[in-house]
Formats: sequence, structure tokens, C-alpha cells
Amino acid sequence: MPAPFFHLALTEKVFDRYFNQLSLNRFIAGTLFPDIRYLQVAEREKLHFEIHSLSDITTADAFQAGMQFHSLVDSAKQSFNRQHDLYKSYDGIKGLGLAIRVAEDALVFRHVKKTSAHVKALSRVYPEQHQFAIPPIFLKTWHVLLQQYLSRAPGAWTLTAIASSMGFSEMQIIDLNKTYRRLLKDEQVRDGVVSFYDSTVWVAGD
Repeated sequence: MPAPFFHLALTEKVFDRYFNQLSLNRFIAGTLFPDIRYLQVAEREKLHFEIHSLSDITTADAFQAGMQFHSLVDSAKQSFNRQHDLYKSYDGIKGLGLAIRVAEDALVFRHVKKTSAHVKALSRVYPEQHQFAIPPIFLKTWHVLLQQYLSRAPGAWTLTAIASSMGFSEMQIIDLNKTYRRLLKDEQVRDGVVSFYDSTVWVAGD
């Protein structure tokens, strides 16, 4: 599933047109929240929803709308990857999902214009986040990790740091970085990510 910069790039693209009546800070916190599951504090289905177009996002609550938009991006990107066999030639590579997420973030990074503001928005934990029965220490930890991730352009350092924290061996990390570099040079991958970002059909549900 897409990583933080990918979600932020798409949020910035659509927010003013579709969500400008909502709090941007709370929307950002919401759209980056569902992947706190990677801290193993909640099941995916508790934080992700069946959202297939913007018309499915009916809440007026900014944080909840952000969470639903996260699910929309995840669902649309998964469908796009499957329809275009975007990563079929990479099947079987250990840690492939991680390499893909960082590579996609690197490819859309230039589209995120308000990174500093988003990092600032994550300086606090929002009341809405407490409804999921996740211990407050993990809510704070998640925001700190996001702020660290967003503090510089995504790249090999990102992949290495995350893979190390997940217990990958030194050789596995070396191989993973080779896959990452291959992804960035892959014209089909680059064109696919750009095409998905440029498309508005899935966003509007037309």
C-alpha cells in the first residue's frame, strides 16, 4: 500500500477542491493514521474502510474523512497495480512491498509542497485518535516516526532504516536496495506511478 509521501501528494492534489471546508491538519493526521497498524497495535480492518470513490466519503469530520481518503488511495492504487501488472516482474523478491512503497514515495516526493506544515500538524495527538483503544504512547510514537520519515526526501536511507528496524539482515538490505534502484529505473514503474498521480477518474469516481 502507498506510503506517507504518496498519501500526502494525493491529499494536496484534491483537498482544496473537495475538502476545503474541513481542517487540513486533522485531515492529514487522519489520512496518515491507518498505517499505525504497522506498530502491531490494531488490525488493518479496524482502520481501513470500503471506499471506492470520493462519493463514498460522507463524513463531515476531518479526521475521519482523512482516514477514509487513505482507504480510497489504497484501494485505487491496488486496483491500478493489478490492472497494469505494474510489479508482476518483481514477484518473489523478499521485502518487495517495502521497496515499492519507498520507490513510489521517491517518485511523487516533488509533488508534496507543504511538508513542513504537515510535520507541524503531527506535533500533537488529536482527540479523535483515542477512540481506537490504542495506548497513547503508541499514538505519540507513530507521530514521531512520521515526522522523522517526512523530515527529508525518501531514498535508500529510508529503505535501509526501515528494513533494519524490521530485522532484515545486512545482505537482505543490500539486495533490497538493488531492487529499489531497479524500480526507480524501470520505465513502466515510473510511467505507471506518474499516470496514477495525474489521473482524476478514480478520485472523482466518474
